Amino acid sequence: MGQLTWEGDVPVLKFDFDIEQEVESDEFEGITVLVSANGSVFAYGERLASPPLLAIAPTGGSQLRLAWEIGDYILEAAAEPTFAEPETIVLTDGQAEHIIKPDGDQTHRFFRLRTP
Repeated sequence: MGQLTWEGDVPVLKFDFDIEQEVESDEFEGITVLVSANGSVFAYGERLASPPLLAIAPTGGSQLRLAWEIGDYILEAAAEPTFAEPETIVLTDGQAEHIIKPDGDQTHRFFRLRTP
């Protein structure tokens, strides 16, 4: 069983183990080896930042305004929510909004803002 603890902002997952197993080999007839081991395995991680907030609002003229806090982000659009084939929208440094007019043949359009 694992136990999650924190060391400051760092999550630490600890697994304790105690293994005992008999091993036989055809190569060494009649010999059985008892292997035993115990100890702990530690996995250290890092606290991930919350995903950036993307606000989407109509602006008139069938356009959408996408806005976010200034930061280093990648804006993507896709025809399906899985983003299997995302289209990257190129952003400039310091850009915090994007106006888009979806094509008439697109009944649904999904957007996501993520960190590189």
